[in-house]
Amino acid sequence: KSAIEKGYETLWTESGYKSSDAKKPDDRANALAVLSGLANKEKYDTIKNVLVTTKNSSPYMEYYVLEALCKMGEYEVANDRIKDRYEGMMYEDYSTLWEFWDSWQGTMNHAWSGGPLVIMSKHFAGITPIEAGYEKVKIDPQYTLSDNINCTVPSVKGLITLNYQKTGGEYVINLTLPKDTKVVLYAPADAVVN
Repeated sequence: KSAIEKGYETLWTESGYKSSDAKKPDDRANALAVLSGLANKEKYDTIKNVLVTTKNSSPYMEYYVLEALCKMGEYEVANDRIKDRYEGMMYEDYSTLWEFWDSWQGTMNHAWSGGPLVIMSKHFAGITPIEAGYEKVKIDPQYTLSDNINCTVPSVKGLITLNYQKTGGEYVINLTLPKDTKVVLYAPADAVVN
């Protein structure tokens, strides 16, 4: 093991990663342990509890917490956390995302707060490149999150658009790809693909 791995391992407690002077584990440190591979899968349940109960991250760091939840396969938890953490921004009369959680702090138009948009397209809609330049794309939506998803991802080859609707127990999937793009689509067995 590397010195970093050994050092990080000394911070593991029964309630998650934390330094001795911290009262409780932090969402940011535990999320980064997952993303860096320092936390093994046996620790995921404990870390999930930290990421559900602790909300210290800024809008910038929130992306990494959400990415860690998705890496652990906790898409419902990530979805719930997005709704909880960004609720203030969603219901204010602004078309932009804030630098901090409170509208009176920082600027009102901050790109680093857009992490949920990446999470929703990459993990919830499941649109990710398999090959450089989007020559080949994987589309693996989390169908259990919603009965419908509409998502468009810009690529160097053009727009990739996924629309699906669950009606009467059947999924109808409409997919638009740029010319000469190969796709690997994951769909329920009873889906109708257009």
